[in-house]
Amino acid sequence: MSFLSKQNIEEIRALREKKFRYEKMLFWAEGERTVFSLLEGGLEVSYLVAGEDYSPSKSHSQYPLLVCRKKDENKIKSTQTFPGIAGVFKIPPPTPFKNHLLIALDKISDPGNLGAIFRTAVWFGFHDFILDEETVGIGEQFPRKGE
Repeated sequence: MSFLSKQNIEEIRALREKKFRYEKMLFWAEGERTVFSLLEGGLEVSYLVAGEDYSPSKSHSQYPLLVCRKKDENKIKSTQTFPGIAGVFKIPPPTPFKNHLLIALDKISDPGNLGAIFRTAVWFGFHDFILDEETVGIGEQFPRKGE
């Protein structure tokens, strides 16, 4: 069992900044549903991070897994409480539009809303999106109190 290193923690915290995400072409995603959706969607993962109390399933045992000690959860979480599992994923390169259906989004500031729009659009057959520079980015989050 490998534990999350100080270097991993610094990388995860740096991924809060859009500049660093696009420089490294990585993003941080938290929560079982999100992580498994990204894995099932074929996104390449750098490593997964599980809390000490999390019981990993065999379905993702083939991915690099680091354990986060309780004392380090506050350093990496972007939510009120650490959801048990998260991951650092590689941002896929842009691909040409697959069809003529696309959605352009302007100034979406809430990452939860952006995720809901993506999921709903994909269900209706939209797979191509254009985001303006003011729309929340991949892995974007609201600053926590005190930051």
